[in-house]
Amino acid sequence: MLDAMFAEDVKDDTIDRKLILGIIFGLIAAMAWASYTVASRAGLTSGLTALDLTGVRFIVAGLILSPFVFREGFWWLAGLGWRRGLILTFLSGPPFILLYIYGLGVTPYTHGPVITPSVVALGALAMATIFLGEQVSFTRLLGTTAVLAGLCLVVGGDVFLGLSASLSIYDLMFVAAGFLWAGYTILLRRWKIAPVSATAVVALLSMFAIAPFFVAMADFAKLAAAPADIITQAFMQGMVAAIIAVIAFNKAVSMLGAARAGLFPSLVPVFATVLGIPFLGEWPTMMQVLGIGAATIGLVLASGVLDGGDRIHFSAEDHQQIGEALGPVIRDVSSSSHNN
Repeated sequence: MLDAMFAEDVKDDTIDRKLILGIIFGLIAAMAWASYTVASRAGLTSGLTALDLTGVRFIVAGLILSPFVFREGFWWLAGLGWRRGLILTFLSGPPFILLYIYGLGVTPYTHGPVITPSVVALGALAMATIFLGEQVSFTRLLGTTAVLAGLCLVVGGDVFLGLSASLSIYDLMFVAAGFLWAGYTILLRRWKIAPVSATAVVALLSMFAIAPFFVAMADFAKLAAAPADIITQAFMQGMVAAIIAVIAFNKAVSMLGAARAGLFPSLVPVFATVLGIPFLGEWPTMMQVLGIGAATIGLVLASGVLDGGDRIHFSAEDHQQIGEALGPVIRDVSSSSHNN
């Protein structure tokens, strides 16, 4: 009787488990990308090249994840197939990383973390609407605007007011990188690919693609002279950026949809600004603090939390199992209170 009453009481309850988990994974990805952006800038400043960082990234990630691909079937690329595997590798593998990291070394630092994530956010939103038919509410559009406005504030009004004067041909590298990742976001959603499979296949194929160039062109004497830098970059590029960030982002795409997940890269400059305090010694201005607040509010709006969608309702079987599990506990508590 008590079990049935408990099940009835929770019948109308809903828990946004999928939405909340998707947001958490998206935030993990954004923080990981911000960390690797700071690490990449530090690596370039210390004398490493974009090829060095790209090679370290994918060789480390490829070696770590290759057992998964071979266990699931190399000839079928863990079920992805060669066509999909090669397309995803082109969109999120060496071309994307080389464009982004090389651009970091030849432009002002703020350009990359702002231009690329903004293009990803707008590109993913537009592509998801056009190609996937995802509905974009006014609230989500308002949230997207707030995120982008927050980014403008974070990098500083002085930079944005003078942006047109400081643009160079190299900034197009960040635009191209943004469109590549936006396309990757859309295809993940469209093809419904398992996050670990996509990450492992891209890492392995990217290792095969970049390793010959790395072996032929890298200055190994210079790399051997800075073992601490290489170990740091191996962890940041190969683990944090290539594995943790990508798996977390892929999970966000599968749980939130391409348009919503595409907003999380827009928080990279926000987190990069915060990380710049302890690691780069750069404190944010008041305008940047306001930008962090605006971007956070925008993320809440754009994620769809206030739209009332994406809620996971417990089924009748779920309620019965909960009632059966908690019923005895409730009876024991009730019995103890009566005895007292």
